[in-house]
Amino acid sequence: MIRPYECTVDELSSFIGGAVRSQSPVVCATSGRSGGGPQLIIENHAYTIIGFEASRNMVTIRNPHGRGAHRFSYSADPQHLQFEQLDDGVFKLSLPLFKTSFGSLARSFI
Repeated sequence: MIRPYECTVDELSSFIGGAVRSQSPVVCATSGRSGGGPQLIIENHAYTIIGFEASRNMVTIRNPHGRGAHRFSYSADPQHLQFEQLDDGVFKLSLPLFKTSFGSLARSFI
């Protein structure tokens, strides 16, 4: 387990990218601590990472509540360079926002 807020963006990119490439299960959780940024996630909640775009430093995350998940928007980012809400509880989040939003990150080696 690692704590994203203690890592550099490059370290997160390497960790998440490696896990996604090897098709290892990856989970991330919010800790109830606010990073001071926009509210784009639910506090004290766990999510799965289902993809990573290294060229854009964007993590694809899924809320296990799926279709019933709360939908967020980020009006300060109309071009979706930092956040993009998709369907079925899925959204994309930039690594800098991920770093301040999530308290823990873990992968399983299968």
